Amino acid sequence: MKKESNGDTISQVLDFLEKDILSLSKFIKMPIENVMQSIELELIELLKYDKKEKS
Repeated sequence: MKKESNGDTISQVLDFLEKDILSLSKFIKMPIENVMQSIELELIELLKYDKKEKS
């Protein structure tokens, strides 16, 4: 079994959630690109922080 890097795994999670992120971004009064980037960044930080905390 091939071991995936952290970046690949996070990218897969973001791809999986892309439609939901886009739907949520419509409720925030900012350009959609900025909102999506902000949500994705928060998710990445949560995933990385949670992993460090469990180690």
